[in-house]
Amino acid sequence: EKALYLTGLVYIKLKEWDMAIKRLVKAFSIDRNNEKIAYNISCCYFGRGDMESGLRWLKRAIQINKPFIVSRALQDSDLSEIRKNKSFIKLIREATSEE
Repeated sequence: EKALYLTGLVYIKLKEWDMAIKRLVKAFSIDRNNEKIAYNISCCYFGRGDMESGLRWLKRAIQINKPFIVSRALQDSDLSEIRKNKSFIKLIREATSEE
């Protein structure tokens, strides 16, 4: 799982979204409670321009570890444009209002 995760991160740096997604989804299938893997999958989909899948994976990551993921999503410089999306804003608002 760790090797798949780290390989996925390398592909993210290279902006090879499909390869990154493939590795990270496989890693997540081994460790379904790893919010970092789910979060990085969401970032891959955002990078690829697939907002719907990105939001679905972000929601999954939030369900695993809400405080960590919400904080990370709001601070991640790579998501600055995504944070302007109405569906993203709604998801974060819903997550923070449940506290």
